[in-house]
Amino acid sequence: MSEIYTSLSISLIARRNFVIHTRDYDQTLAHTNEVIGPLFEPDQTGVIDLWAQIQNEPNQEAAIQNIAREMLVKEEDGTYRLKTILIWKNLEFVPAEFQRHRLNRLLDEINEFDTVESRLKRNDFITVSGLGPIHKPSLFCIIPIVSIGDTRRKFDQYLKQHFWFSQLDFHPPLRTEHESYVETIYKLRSMMRQVFASPDIQRYIYSLVIFTRTHRLCLLAPIETRVPTGTIDSIETLAKCLVLWQQYLKKLDPPRLFVTPEFCKVAYRKIGYWLVDWETNKLFNDPAPDETTEALKKLEINVLTGDWYASEYPYVKKYLEKYRSHQDESSSVGF
Repeated sequence: MSEIYTSLSISLIARRNFVIHTRDYDQTLAHTNEVIGPLFEPDQTGVIDLWAQIQNEPNQEAAIQNIAREMLVKEEDGTYRLKTILIWKNLEFVPAEFQRHRLNRLLDEINEFDTVESRLKRNDFITVSGLGPIHKPSLFCIIPIVSIGDTRRKFDQYLKQHFWFSQLDFHPPLRTEHESYVETIYKLRSMMRQVFASPDIQRYIYSLVIFTRTHRLCLLAPIETRVPTGTIDSIETLAKCLVLWQQYLKKLDPPRLFVTPEFCKVAYRKIGYWLVDWETNKLFNDPAPDETTEALKKLEINVLTGDWYASEYPYVKKYLEKYRSHQDESSSVGF
């Protein structure tokens, strides 16, 4: 079964967005449309080239409104609604200022700033970029497709938190179940509270996040490498969704609606790979322009790592130089 199909399904169950990473942009876009096409009506899906919208409109406020309008479809009664599935192209080329001050605001408004009241109330109508009222469907997902490798760019850390995890596209043969797809998503969503995560599992997830946040090397670039505390809930939710999806696929009898450490590991890796950013961080990977800067970098790392075995600067430098993602089809996360 397609990894994109699975990622889309569990994201719809949890009301989240996710990112697709690819080394072949055009093929992944075609593959994603091939997955989505049979599941939804044509007017429920859309593809938006963010970079093209920004280039065509120098005024940032007008550009974000144009992007918001591209996300809408007009109903017969004259009202507007958000399209169910939105594919964002070229997010990696969007300037950092626009990411932080415009796209962040747009996503906050769509999510109604993710307040407790908004999660309980689930308003049918929202206001986005001054446009409204707009109907937000109960099934909704934004999917940026992002190139990796030499073209990979840096993302605003706060913007990244609007997206649950990243999925590498392998372009596998597509085998999906189109019948009653929407009903299946609603059914699995209603079963979320039935999935049990024991106190030990919750402590395990908590330990994984604390380990990541307090990693000594994260002190070099805390904004780009430290996951937010909300990651604890994100990992638990993803693990529960994976449990439900396994139950749906395998029809286990009796049902196994409980989280195990294996599900936590997969969820942690998928979310952590997306949020912890060492590959595009200049402090870690860009060569120092002169000996003084390199010496300062060496001093900072030595101060943070101390004199423990294999923590001296040459070992850390070697580790950072080799810290690169490589495609691995046998891995649960694709790298």
